[in-house]
Amino acid sequence: MDLIGQLIQAKKTQTSFPLNEYLKELVKYDKLSRSDKFKHITESPVLQKQLPLCWSAFNGDAQSYFILNEASTIMQTVANHPLDIFTDLAQTYSARKRRQMEIVGNAMHHRFDYFRLSQLPSTFDFNKAIYLTEKGNNENETRIAVIWTRTVVTHVYSGSIDLSDASDDDNGQLVIEPYVKKQDDDFVRIQTYSVQGNNDYAFAETTHYNVSMPDSKTFRYQPKPISINNKSIQEPWKEVVMSPEDEVLLNIRKDDIDVMGALILKYLPEYKAPSTAECMNALKKETGDKK
Repeated sequence: MDLIGQLIQAKKTQTSFPLNEYLKELVKYDKLSRSDKFKHITESPVLQKQLPLCWSAFNGDAQSYFILNEASTIMQTVANHPLDIFTDLAQTYSARKRRQMEIVGNAMHHRFDYFRLSQLPSTFDFNKAIYLTEKGNNENETRIAVIWTRTVVTHVYSGSIDLSDASDDDNGQLVIEPYVKKQDDDFVRIQTYSVQGNNDYAFAETTHYNVSMPDSKTFRYQPKPISINNKSIQEPWKEVVMSPEDEVLLNIRKDDIDVMGALILKYLPEYKAPSTAECMNALKKETGDKK
């Protein structure tokens, strides 16, 4: 079937996106390709039989081409080495033909968004994700990709986990410690934050402050509540606007959690604990005591 015929057929019949099936074949390929005789699917009848979905991408199936292309990208982020099947696929077609197959093969207008592992949202539903893992460069490091697909969007979160920084909770589940950066006598702890800029909540904390960002250039430092006579006293927040240079830096490197941590510490206001009299006055206001 020619590409126009495939496009018409795809618009009528494409209702699912079998990314997981292609990833399964690529995992099998990664293991088999450690032998030289199984590196190139174009030269191996065994691979062609073992990996029918992948092989169909080499034989003019536009949807298979599109999915395999993206699946190979995901696989290589975890394997941390190039896959020959990816190179062979690119060499099978001309640049013009590849572009045509990408368009025709994506009749559902499926979109792939790639993120760092640290950008996983706190509300992420791990039960609906696909996982790829690979041993890293040392015994504690594991490379991982967390893949979430819903209708026509796939989010891929990839990175490395140092298992020496992980622990088990009471239910035996693996718990990864949040990002922590220390400076002098203070620290910043970041649980999660959004690179899209939706950070108007306490996504980070220091010794004395909870930190949020009401906009892309402002840090809001909210002093942590003080407890007096079983009453919680809340001091006013302090807002600090970044320099234009640092705003540009954060925008350019918004997926680098080290940059975010360093800037939070850079603009951290000096903390002065309220005096006893100030605390008592605040308590009176809180309780409505006018004495």
